[in-house]
Amino acid sequence: MEEAAKMFSLMDENDTVSWSAMLTGYAQIRDSEGAARLFRRMTQQGLEPNEFTFSGVLNACSSPTAAVEQGKQLHGLVIKSCFDNAICVSSALVTMYARRGDIDHAFKLFVRHAERDIVSWNSIISCYAQHGRGKKALEVFSELENEGLQLDGITFVGVLTACNHAGLVDEGSCYFKSMTSIYHVQPTMEHYACMVDLYSRAGQLESAMSFIDEMPFPAGPTVWRTLLGGCRIHRNLKLGELAADKLMSLEPHDSAAYVLLSNIRKMNQNHNLMLNERYMQMMYNRSSLTPLATTSYYNYQPQSQIAEYATWLFSDDNTSSCAIVRRGREKKYLMFY
Repeated sequence: MEEAAKMFSLMDENDTVSWSAMLTGYAQIRDSEGAARLFRRMTQQGLEPNEFTFSGVLNACSSPTAAVEQGKQLHGLVIKSCFDNAICVSSALVTMYARRGDIDHAFKLFVRHAERDIVSWNSIISCYAQHGRGKKALEVFSELENEGLQLDGITFVGVLTACNHAGLVDEGSCYFKSMTSIYHVQPTMEHYACMVDLYSRAGQLESAMSFIDEMPFPAGPTVWRTLLGGCRIHRNLKLGELAADKLMSLEPHDSAAYVLLSNIRKMNQNHNLMLNERYMQMMYNRSSLTPLATTSYYNYQPQSQIAEYATWLFSDDNTSSCAIVRRGREKKYLMFY
């Protein structure tokens, strides 16, 4: 964009086409502030924006860093300029409100226009999918199938995301297969990552791993990071270590792999300790143990901790014993037979 801005400033006269091209460039790099400044300069110089100008600046306002009010003001200007019925502008408006999370407003704009392009359909499907309304997104997709439009890869990213959030594993698998068999859309790394995420969230980590093994190209960082996230949710240390190793080899400076793997290990340790304590508590409750003595600063070597108090209890027949080790608020039950 820096080179484009230099060329733009060197031009003797900038027409609406060149202004619109610059605004589209800012939209592509998600620079909403740069697009807004350029749009103000254009209007201050007395140039009238056309539908492509509005489309470019509205797409820039779809970025996460853009102010909500900025987009609404542009929407008002679009209506005032009578460009709200232009298909590229209406698609940009739907996309803007959808990405900002204003689902109801986006859908009202979507249904208001009789003519909709694939961009509008993709925006509304992704909007519902990303905000947890997966079944509604699939309903919209069913309507899209009847429109006869050429579907693209973005369409299926939205559909697979919808299946992901709704927990529809079988449906997601069918949609993935239909990409190539019916719609002739070649899956990309993003689609494979969606499928891995779908299996992982459902706890089908072995299926996710088998799916990765069957990929026609090597899995990228996104795929391994997705699997690692699923392993964290379901505490699968074995697959988690494998996914983390793959991710570290591809992106050694990415801290996510180290943090997620650390969390999995910690969760497994805490889970095992919790089960152990529950078991000891159950055994203690079922036994007829009676307190024998209290010893200060008992050295509990396996965890390399010094307990402040350790209360030893023995059964009446001395066949089993239990130590209740306390350190601060912590309590551990140790059974001996």
